[in-house]
Amino acid sequence: MRLNFNLRHNLLFFSTLLIFLAISSGVFAQINYTKLYEGKIENMYVTFILTVRDTQASAIVHHETGEIYMVGNVVKNRKELKMEVMDLETGATKESMTAEILPEELRILWQAVDAKYLVPYVLKERKADAQKGHLVFESIEYADERIFRASKKELGTCSGSTKFQCLLPRLPSNPTLDKILQSNWRKVNGLAQAGSMQAAIKKYSDDFLKEFIEVNTPSEDFLANYSQEADHTVLYNDKNILTMGVFVSSYTGGAHGNYSSVFYNWDLKTGQELLLEHVIDTLKNSALSKIITQNYKIQNPDLAEMVFEDIKEIGPNENFFVTNEALFFFYNTYEIAPYAAGPSSVKISWKELKPFLHPNSPFLRFVSPN
Repeated sequence: MRLNFNLRHNLLFFSTLLIFLAISSGVFAQINYTKLYEGKIENMYVTFILTVRDTQASAIVHHETGEIYMVGNVVKNRKELKMEVMDLETGATKESMTAEILPEELRILWQAVDAKYLVPYVLKERKADAQKGHLVFESIEYADERIFRASKKELGTCSGSTKFQCLLPRLPSNPTLDKILQSNWRKVNGLAQAGSMQAAIKKYSDDFLKEFIEVNTPSEDFLANYSQEADHTVLYNDKNILTMGVFVSSYTGGAHGNYSSVFYNWDLKTGQELLLEHVIDTLKNSALSKIITQNYKIQNPDLAEMVFEDIKEIGPNENFFVTNEALFFFYNTYEIAPYAAGPSSVKISWKELKPFLHPNSPFLRFVSPN
């Protein structure tokens, strides 16, 4: 058996595999949980981030050489997982596993595609720990839909819909840091207004659907469907660093919808969001841009030919995420290339990035054993 820990760049494809619950209009759903497990698989230390939503399950498995992504279902009275490792480029199954869900551990049976045998492993649940920066996550799902009926019967109806799956990081063992983390998380996600998380999410949804009604009300010739979906995913939670991805897709008329992946990084020692200026010496951006451009051409040879002509070098941006082996800059559609090129990313190893980290960068935790 051989585990494939190759990191796939198209994280947006993975987000489409995370299926939302079917929820009636304007209703919050009680999400089940996101838990972190850790242990060894084939003598490799891994962290296993599991998200369970109703009967659907998804997981990101981290190792120092990369990640794998899994999707599947919860069965047998929600006490067992059946999951498959997915190739994010083709959607093909690479390996599979079943796991018994116990109060504080996962008992896994892993099977490679070409193997006829199952190998057992046990991963222990990682509890929230203020000293290590390990979190718990509060999950909220909300969906709403409005139907608009035109005054002209021949135009029929159109619909506006929203679906949101939010993960709020919590650190209950440290109330002061927990409050700072929640406040900053809400701010960057556009949910900073006073009141509960549920109230903030509902207002965001109501504002979007209000716009849908206002756009269609004066229409005499056509109707426009509106939709927006947002999905939060935990990508990294170790070394007192938290990385979360927000995958958003929307349609507000036109030839095609829009989609984007936005990544947020947090220093769990302070609760603050990590911007580029907090981790990298921005005075060295010119030299870093040369490395980014070189790596991008090597890692994305086909896409490199589609980069806008006026972009001579690809620079760092604020949209980045981390793994144990590297930092990735992620570029959404239209940022450096046309819609047809889709989103893309470039990997900069910690060895390559080390000269660009400023002396107080929290990311020094990735390059120094101390």
